[in-house]
Amino acid sequence: MQYANCLDKSIGTMAFRYCGKTQDVFNKCMKNNLDIDRPEYGYFTRAKIHQTERPAPPKRERKVYESATPGLPEDHPKPQAKYGSRFHWLEQIAKAAKLFTQDFEHDMPIFPTSSKSIKN
Repeated sequence: MQYANCLDKSIGTMAFRYCGKTQDVFNKCMKNNLDIDRPEYGYFTRAKIHQTERPAPPKRERKVYESATPGLPEDHPKPQAKYGSRFHWLEQIAKAAKLFTQDFEHDMPIFPTSSKSIKN
């Protein structure tokens, strides 16, 4: 009971590292009274395979759908979007990157270097 209480009240994540002393006492009690050993680390995460007489469930076949709508022909006119591009943010990033590289090509400082331009 002390081990469970320690796990419950020591930290919100129920970490084992804070309850080592009570865990040892609990493990010895389980071994002496019930003859149950503590499983090794990771035991409960391993896949368990059971022998059974029952046949395995049938595997589902993947459904294959034909294309719902055929694509447009290559020569179909593609007008500009009426309300702007869906990728407006991407275009803005590309413009900013272009300006950024131009500043480095001309060795222009991007940020103000004089103390007069920096406001305290």
